[in-house]
Amino acid sequence: MSQYFPGSSNFTIESGIFNTVTHQYQNPKGVLESLQKYVAHGAFYDSGERFDPPKCHPNTRVAIINRITDWISGLNEDTREAFIMWLYGAAGAGKSAIAQTIAEILHHQHFIFATFFFSRNDPQRGAAKWLVTTLAYQLATQLPQVFRERVAFTFEQDPLIVTKSIETQFMTLVREPLLELLHSGFSTDNHMVIIIDGLDECDDPKVQARIVDLSFRLLDSRDLPLKILIASRPEIDISSSFDRKPFSTLARIALDDDYQSAEDIRHFLADKFDEIKTQHRLRSYIPVGWPANDSLNTLVRKKPFSTLARIALDDDYQSAEDIRHFLADKFDEIKTQHRLRSYIPVGWPANDSLNTLVRKSSGQFIYASTVVKYVASAHNRPTHRLEVVLGIHPPKAGDSPFAELDALYQHILMGVEHVDLVLRIIDFVVLHPPSSNYYSVTFIEAFFSLAPGDVQLLMQDLGSLISVQNYSIPFGSHKELMARILHASLKDYLLDQSRSKDFFLDRVEMHTQYAELCLAHMMELPSLQSNWPLQPITGTTACTLICLNPYILTA
Repeated sequence: MSQYFPGSSNFTIESGIFNTVTHQYQNPKGVLESLQKYVAHGAFYDSGERFDPPKCHPNTRVAIINRITDWISGLNEDTREAFIMWLYGAAGAGKSAIAQTIAEILHHQHFIFATFFFSRNDPQRGAAKWLVTTLAYQLATQLPQVFRERVAFTFEQDPLIVTKSIETQFMTLVREPLLELLHSGFSTDNHMVIIIDGLDECDDPKVQARIVDLSFRLLDSRDLPLKILIASRPEIDISSSFDRKPFSTLARIALDDDYQSAEDIRHFLADKFDEIKTQHRLRSYIPVGWPANDSLNTLVRKKPFSTLARIALDDDYQSAEDIRHFLADKFDEIKTQHRLRSYIPVGWPANDSLNTLVRKSSGQFIYASTVVKYVASAHNRPTHRLEVVLGIHPPKAGDSPFAELDALYQHILMGVEHVDLVLRIIDFVVLHPPSSNYYSVTFIEAFFSLAPGDVQLLMQDLGSLISVQNYSIPFGSHKELMARILHASLKDYLLDQSRSKDFFLDRVEMHTQYAELCLAHMMELPSLQSNWPLQPITGTTACTLICLNPYILTA
């Protein structure tokens, strides 16, 4: 009796009937069978449907891969407290290749992880319907039985769980099973990782934002040893979700004001700077009062931890050099493996040709990889195909050297509102680029008679092709809102009707429109005076001055 009434004594029950009721999970092995009906198999990092997936070429993207793996392992002090990392960049920047490479590294290092590679061209991977079940399935194949038992219990209690919202699915099929696993005594030396790639290719922008929100909700309490890597283009809904204030919450550190650590740090810094001022061999050149109090305060101020780490795939990661290395290696492969290799001249391709390809890549790997695939075709001469790419020879009828790139540009432009006006602005920027490759948004708005802020609104769906943000002005001390084309090959696409079709820009027609706008601005200009160049240049006057520049007069 004692097992039924612990702690009781001196009582008797006669002719009693006792029924022991315990919950029995369904066979946990059956949960994999239940889940696999709702799994997007092509979303796995090692899926046969995605073979051969894009991944980083050897010895490229080293800095960015190290930063991500250091974040996962907790080796980077700046991102150690962040449980979500957003990897973003322009279209074709190589985000999927980086995500694939990270997944393969995690596999080789025996991490527990799950992946979902979105793709707009795949019905199963183009929507979030099977996102959670696909992630849960992968975790269930790697984690102990307790995880599978909890998932099995969920299916037993609610067979229609797969029809519920992604929020409900995430909580019941991922979060709650992980918590139960941890409560059972399970521990791991490494964080588990979820990789969600190509979030911008999910078919519903609102769902994209919900997935970002949900990722934070899943981990906000910091009770799971889990990190999430999200890779996407910086589309407006995704960017807005990451920028919301609730996501800037700070990690709390107990050893703060109670132990006056700030004062200890100030004392330490002051002593060390005094040593520098008295011992450094250039101490005679250090001014009195160095360092300033403001500088000292900045150093003392505790840097807050963020729940989010961001990585922008920009020039900071030397993508141009990585692309040059990639192209050189691939051309070497062609010269040693192509069946017409004996006809390829020594020194091919020329350095000028390689430089042109690197420049047109604009730091985006999709251009370089598209060129390599086209040139390496076993059914054609590599030397001739490279000349087609460089514009030395026209392509054969039906031959599309940039089909993959063209499909990407078309997809992005099809989602743009007011596309006619947007194309006029893009055309103006790509046909009349300033020497710095940055175009003043203020001038664009004045030239096209737009209201302040219109360019940002018009370009908000083109963040992967055109950057609109504040840049430092050369030889100036302030920043100005500037537009910059992220793909040098975009100009080639728009000016070739066979490639751009409905988005084709007729150069003659566009120049005529710009000439008419210039004349209209000049008609509004007050009569020229001898001292006019010394007067403030704003508004219509600025437009007229720009219109008088040689590259505009070519219109």
